[in-house]
Order: sequence, then structure tokens, then C-alpha cells
Amino acid sequence: MTTHTCNFTIPGAGRGGQLRGPGLGGGQPPVLGSSDTLTVVVTWGGDKNTAPPHLTGFFVVSAASNAPTSQVAPSPFLNGANFVCLATQTAAASSGPDATKYTFPGLQYSGGQPGKYELTFTAQAGNYGDPGFTQWSADPEFDTSS
Repeated sequence: MTTHTCNFTIPGAGRGGQLRGPGLGGGQPPVLGSSDTLTVVVTWGGDKNTAPPHLTGFFVVSAASNAPTSQVAPSPFLNGANFVCLATQTAAASSGPDATKYTFPGLQYSGGQPGKYELTFTAQAGNYGDPGFTQWSADPEFDTSS
């Protein structure tokens, strides 16, 4: 049981856009084994006083662009017998001495769906249509073992 953490930073107070940081460590995508968890930690890069009290995280999982044509699973995550391609979680701000962070518990891999996958993660402040509505995203890739 290993936790693989995507680490991102929201640059400045920002108007939205791309999350920055190493994601899943950069370089070679990590391999998730059975019972491993994929989590996301987002650090607020602007003034701590402007950090929203919480962020909504959207996890969209799909086959990676370099997935083999023989890969039939759209996602390695399951709810019963059904694939989980979209999950939504909320994370409250946690202020430390240096930064405000949001930790999303993520998704647990049950095994049995080997392949190459991409996580499109979107962090959202506020609700659509509200004045403070802003989104940031990133697309790290990962592999799974059986």
C-alpha cells in the first residue's frame, strides 16, 4: 500500500490556468500497484490572506495518449464492477507557517486493470457564475500493474 501524491501549486493569486509543480514527480510515470492510492495536494502560491477556504477537485481519468490499443479499461479505478472516470472531492484549506495547502484524499486502485492512464485534475475555487469562480488544471500520467 503506497500513496502516490500529485503535488501542484496555484501560481500567484492567478486568474486560473495551469497548475504548476512536479505532479507525480515528473519524468517516468509512477506505477500504481493494487491497494495504492493516488492523492493530490495543491499549494496556494499567492498571498495566504487571499486563499479560498476550500477548493473542489475534479478527477477525470482516461487512457493515456500512449496507451496500447489492446487496453480496454477507460480507468483503473472501480466502484463495484463499474469504472470510475470522474470523481469530485472537496478539500479545506490547511494553513501552515509557510503555505496554504489543500489535500484531496484521491482514489484507491484495487488492481486488475493494467495500463497507461492520464489524470486530468482540475482545482476550482467558488461556484460557476460566482464572482470568485476560478479553475486550474494539470494532466499527469501514471501506469498500473495487475
